[in-house]
Amino acid sequence: MGIIKQSYRFLTAILLLTIYQSVFAQISDTSNYFNHEVKKGETSFGIAKQYKIDLNLFFDFNPSASDGIKKGEILKIPVLVKDSISQKQDTSIKKHKVIKGETLWSIAKIYGVEVDVIKTYNQLNTNELKIEQVIFIPNILADTNNIVKPMVKHPPHPLLSLCDTLIIHKVKRKETLYGIANTYGVPLSSIIKTNPILEEKGLQKDMEIKIVYKINDCDLDSLTNYFDTIISVSHSEFYDNKLVISLLLPFQVDESDSLMANGLDPSYCYLSNRTRNSMYIYNGISLALDELKKKGYQIDLNVYDTKYDTNEIKNIIQDSTFKNSHLIIGPIYSKNIKLIRGFSRTLNIPMITPFDIPNQALFRYPNMYKFFPSKVTQSAEIGNYLKAKKDDYNIILVSNKEDKKSAAYAKIIAERFLDTIAVNDSVFEIDSLTVVELTRGKPTYKAQKEIDRKKENLFVVAANDIPFLTYVFNDVLELSNSEKFHKSSFTILSFQKIFDMSTIDIKYKNQFNIKFSSSGMIDYNDEFTLDFINNYQEKFSMIPHENSFLGYDLLNSMINAVYPVESDNSLKYVGHYNNSDFQQIGINNGFENKVVKLFEYSDFTLKELK
Repeated sequence: MGIIKQSYRFLTAILLLTIYQSVFAQISDTSNYFNHEVKKGETSFGIAKQYKIDLNLFFDFNPSASDGIKKGEILKIPVLVKDSISQKQDTSIKKHKVIKGETLWSIAKIYGVEVDVIKTYNQLNTNELKIEQVIFIPNILADTNNIVKPMVKHPPHPLLSLCDTLIIHKVKRKETLYGIANTYGVPLSSIIKTNPILEEKGLQKDMEIKIVYKINDCDLDSLTNYFDTIISVSHSEFYDNKLVISLLLPFQVDESDSLMANGLDPSYCYLSNRTRNSMYIYNGISLALDELKKKGYQIDLNVYDTKYDTNEIKNIIQDSTFKNSHLIIGPIYSKNIKLIRGFSRTLNIPMITPFDIPNQALFRYPNMYKFFPSKVTQSAEIGNYLKAKKDDYNIILVSNKEDKKSAAYAKIIAERFLDTIAVNDSVFEIDSLTVVELTRGKPTYKAQKEIDRKKENLFVVAANDIPFLTYVFNDVLELSNSEKFHKSSFTILSFQKIFDMSTIDIKYKNQFNIKFSSSGMIDYNDEFTLDFINNYQEKFSMIPHENSFLGYDLLNSMINAVYPVESDNSLKYVGHYNNSDFQQIGINNGFENKVVKLFEYSDFTLKELK
């Protein structure tokens, strides 16, 4: 009954929150937009261009327009109010009058600032400039007041002093740490402490490093008193030292209530799978919040029921509270992710979704984070492992001839394994892997030729589809029992799916010491995990689900990556489901977790390979 009561209380809370949001969404502020009646032949793109507003901003105000517009429809056109600070006469701000032929890019190059900084500072929603247009260029070294805010990639750190500003510096070609330290007037040791990755990889072009910039002549006590005297102040002008986190999950409260009402057994709480998974993730996040608040974080969590409905997502986007988010977790499903990622890019809000998504979803969305490392990243790590263990095994790398993805995985593994030597300006391979292409259902003569009778044979299967994995596994089993190779030793390595497959008996997985790469697994024998289970049971009176661990890790890993504790701000996070080390997968793209763990199943025990 404890679980039932807990679930019901949570659903009730979510239902009340949903009602509140529904009412809140109906309240519109007409002061920040005017109406436009659609004329025949007009398009969303044309209207946005007519009023010189960004198309993404246009869709923010008119979510239904993404599905098309029609004649006579009334659309909202946002009023772009110039930032009051730009009107002030301040020596820390440079004025630039646009001349013929100039672009935002050329102007940014002149002053040594990013295009996005100029656009943010002047509230420009387009790259188009007019001749003799005056734009303001912020001086990032200004120390009279906190006007260097446009250089901050994300909202200020919740634990920074009011006299501090967190600046994200993108390393340019030929820059040095010494030069960067001099530019910002901060100690070299401070930059290294704030960016532990420098000790591991050194300074690299296009690397983004954090700099805690101390504002000179700033009296913390007087500044705090000044802020206390402010009665009404916009969130964009002054930061209230709180993180606003928005959680979007398909709780589907209405559907679950129906299931509960119509259940055969009134003593049992009938919930849909989506509701259950959402609850588990929410519980993990809730537990993480408790611990973060003990560390000093001030966090407001806003929970939104997406109802597995695209229209509901469009309503949420219109919520003014949601627009003030510092971090978005969710949604889950691809059709909803597309809407939110565009929103997060427009408003520069970091976001992460609980479940796996392809890396292509990160392209051109620099605010998006992916917790699960891709098969490409896993393939690279498998290649690194093989290179380190090349003396221990006779390695047979096989791929599915009928699968392009399998061929790509095999190529990456082989490339990571490759060692070369340069002699007289010529490069020679000294260690390489030959990829054996197999076709499911046909004899594996090519693979058999590579078998070593004296050395342990490691079959590396660069594939992730069950039929092909089953085919290769059965073939290895048959070879191990054959007259020719029954004395030979065999081991199999692939992705996690080969371990999870129920079609393979556990005794055979143990026999071949199955090895696999993983994007996340929970070690229930670890003391860290046992502590989590105890804390979870104490708070929720139930055993944690796998998704509870996931929710906990998602929030902590994102806080660690985007809003880390100043004294301990390594980008690497040690979690339950997986650790995290988010790295950008290209300029203007999102971030992927690059942590890949390798496991081995031997003596009927799962062990992590070091």
